[in-house]
Amino acid sequence: MNSKRAFAILLSIACVTSTSSCGDRTTVGASGEDLEYLAERQEARGSATSGRKAYDSIDDLLPNVSYVSTDGRRSEAVEAVVVGRVTSVAPGVGFEPRPEGDVERQPGTGDGDGDVVDFDDPNAMWRTVELKVTVDSVIAGDIKAESVDVGYVIAPIDDFESVASGFVALGDVVLLLDRSVVFAYNPGLYGVVSNGRLLLQVASDGELALPFENEEESRDLMRDVHTLDALKAAASAPKREMPAVS
Repeated sequence: MNSKRAFAILLSIACVTSTSSCGDRTTVGASGEDLEYLAERQEARGSATSGRKAYDSIDDLLPNVSYVSTDGRRSEAVEAVVVGRVTSVAPGVGFEPRPEGDVERQPGTGDGDGDVVDFDDPNAMWRTVELKVTVDSVIAGDIKAESVDVGYVIAPIDDFESVASGFVALGDVVLLLDRSVVFAYNPGLYGVVSNGRLLLQVASDGELALPFENEEESRDLMRDVHTLDALKAAASAPKREMPAVS
């Protein structure tokens, strides 16, 4: 899928509505311009944090695939896979760098590289946002709730209102949910696999897009699974194993 086609899918779902707030959670209208901003910011962040990966395609990350380490331990990349929509976004927390040589972990953070601070703390090296996602269907996993809370990391320079509006503008999405130490400050938060990069957007015809990935990576990851029906079929396939990356 080329980048023009991908953004055609992104923008075909977006519409413009009003912005309002309820308590500390911001409910925003969907803006195509903000969606483009969000995609660019998340793709840039993903490029900076990319590393070795054990998977070759999206279907390698489904819960029916086990990763086997050299000592025989087995694990799955994700806990559940759901189809839903982001309905609201709230500020999370900030993380402040630790002084050099200070490796003691702050209880509840799960992260030895920084301490939890207020979301808008000027010393925060990165921040989190918390998405409320209405669950329309469960492809795999044991999700019974009508909604789930999902965390995402953003840069200190990212505009929160634009990010929040961009997430709502995604429309229907597939989320491959995992548990990340980044969100250990709130045990109720899921993460999205691969540091949030592999969020899938669903077009009206069932075509899938990876709005936070570059064109080449998207093409490689979705070469076998590029529609919602194909993803569901892959999730119901027999269990299989792959070697874990050490």
